[in-house]
Amino acid sequence: MTCVTIYAKMRFGAMQIKHHTIIEGFATLAPPTPPREIAFLAAYGAPMDALLRAGEIAQAVGVSPDMALLGEGLAQEEFFYRALADRLGAPFHIGGAPLDNAVSPARALNAGLVYLGRLAAPYRAIAAPRGEALRLLIDMADEGRSPSGLAITSPRRLGALVRVERGQEIAARASTHLERLDPAFSAHGEMSVTQTVAAASFGLAMIALALATPAVERAVSSLLLWLLFSATIFLRIACAIAADASRPSPPVADADLPVYTVIVAMYREGLVIPKLVAALNAFDYPGIR
Repeated sequence: MTCVTIYAKMRFGAMQIKHHTIIEGFATLAPPTPPREIAFLAAYGAPMDALLRAGEIAQAVGVSPDMALLGEGLAQEEFFYRALADRLGAPFHIGGAPLDNAVSPARALNAGLVYLGRLAAPYRAIAAPRGEALRLLIDMADEGRSPSGLAITSPRRLGALVRVERGQEIAARASTHLERLDPAFSAHGEMSVTQTVAAASFGLAMIALALATPAVERAVSSLLLWLLFSATIFLRIACAIAADASRPSPPVADADLPVYTVIVAMYREGLVIPKLVAALNAFDYPGIR
């Protein structure tokens, strides 16, 4: 009897091991799922392959899934944020709204959040969340909590709102703030006292030399012009040598590439817009960067 019991237990244990192996095999064959930050879009009709592709790009480039999804054009911005507002149970803001007096345009656009003036709207703030902020809001929605006093909008609408409400402040900061940060980077800066004194002294000396001995003044002027010309020639030769001696840089991972913004100025160029867009899309550079 004891032998039969032990045999039965051994058989039952073998069946359990086999059963667990089958379950683990099915688990490894489970279909991939998109990141949580964008997975909710599937319920609003977003293609699953686009969501999965965005997750792969985000992991390869080192950005958040929502940035990869929108940056690569796998979903429209308006669709994304309208679906997000519905998922969070928050209103979707359209149009203008008076901002709080303490709102800084640069900080508001960087953070994707603006506070409104009191009693200006039925909500206290408007957000176009990205990255970590988006993940926190999705976590709140999964826990059954709805953000109170918050409206959702798209980054494009948020930027338009800030520019309309703070246009004069933005223009003033754009024209004067660089000079305050570092006058050396601004063309609006003036000559220092030392530079003014040196230029005036040189000019007076050349005038005095021209009045006293015109021949010497001409010789000095010719020497100075020759030195300037020689310096420019030497600089061009040095640049040419440096260009020939340059070595090809090693390939850089997509996650380490810098972020660029390409601005194209156009005027009555409707006939060439398709070619221009095709040329921009042909850049061998990650769209999210």
